[in-house]
Amino acid sequence: MNSVSPEVALHRISPELRPLLSSVVRNGRVGLDSTNCLRVTDLKTGCTSLTPGPCCDRFKLHIPYAGETLKWDIIFNAQYPELPPDFIFGEDAEFLPEATELPHLVHWDAGNPECLLQLVKELIQQYHHYQCHRLRESSRLLFEYDSLLEDSSYGRNLEIYARRKNSWTGEFSARFLLKLPVDFSNIPVYLLKDTALDPGEDVALLSVSFEDAEATQVFPKLYLSPSIEQGVVEYDAEGFTKLTLLLMWKDFCFLVHVDLPLYFPRDQPTLTFQSVYHFTSSGQLYAQVQTSYPYSPRWDGNEMAKRAKAYFKSFIPQFQEAAFANGKL
Repeated sequence: MNSVSPEVALHRISPELRPLLSSVVRNGRVGLDSTNCLRVTDLKTGCTSLTPGPCCDRFKLHIPYAGETLKWDIIFNAQYPELPPDFIFGEDAEFLPEATELPHLVHWDAGNPECLLQLVKELIQQYHHYQCHRLRESSRLLFEYDSLLEDSSYGRNLEIYARRKNSWTGEFSARFLLKLPVDFSNIPVYLLKDTALDPGEDVALLSVSFEDAEATQVFPKLYLSPSIEQGVVEYDAEGFTKLTLLLMWKDFCFLVHVDLPLYFPRDQPTLTFQSVYHFTSSGQLYAQVQTSYPYSPRWDGNEMAKRAKAYFKSFIPQFQEAAFANGKL
C-alpha cells in the first residue's frame, strides 16, 4: 500500500475524473496540520478488463487528522463520471455523516475540479463532531474538551481522536491536537526552487495524548512547521520550561536559552545569550545572562513573546560587541 506521486496517480486515473483528483493531490491540505498533504494509494478500477485505460476510478485517501492517518476508500464509477462517489470510512463503521451537512455532495458538480476536495473537508468537519460525541464515554475527557472550548482561541483550532484501546476491557484513550495561537506573520517566506516541497503555512501544534479515560496518563508533544523548527535547537518536551533558539542578526549567529522559573508567569524567565563563535578563557562559549528586562506577569503569551523579541533586537548589538571584546575565536 505504497503512496504514489501525484503525477502517477493522475496518469492512472480515468481522464474524466482527473481534474477532481488533481485538486486533491496537488492542493490537498486539510485540517490543522498544513505540513502534511492528502495522499493516495491503492488505485483500482471497477471497469472490465476490456475497458481501455487509464480507467482507475477508486482509491484510498490518506488524511492527516489529530496525529492519526484516516484511510477512506473513495469509489467513483468511470462509466458514469458525473455521479458523486461512495465513501467507505475504514475502521469507523459507526461514522454516519449527515447528508444535509454536505452541500458538495447534495449539489455534486463533477465539472467543478474543487468539488471532491471541498466534500472531503466537509466530511472532516462531520468526523470531528463524531469524535466529540465519542468523548461522552469519558466524563473526565469531556471535561477537558469543554474547558478548551471556553477559550475562543481553540474553538476551531482543535482536532480530537478518541478510541477504545481494548474492546474487552473497555479501555479508552484520546488525543487532542491544538493549533497554538502564535503570530508568525514576521517569519520570512519559505523559499525553495521546488515549490512542491513548500511545507505550507507556519504553524505550531500541541498534541496531548490521554492514555486512559481518567486522564491520569497524559503525554504532550509539540510539533513545529519546518521553517519554524529550523530555528529551534532544543526544548523541554515534558515540562516545556526550557527552549534554545538559534538566531542570526547581521550575519552574527548566536543562541538564546529561555528558562521558565517554577512560579512562571509570576516570576520572570531567564534569558541567556550565547555566541557560537567566541570562547571564554576557561573554554566555554561566551554568554551573558539577562534577568532584568521589560516584563509583566499580566501579559498574555503573545504579548510576552512580542516584548521579548523587541528586547532581543535592542540587546543583540550590545551582546555582539561584548562577545568580540571579551571572547576568543
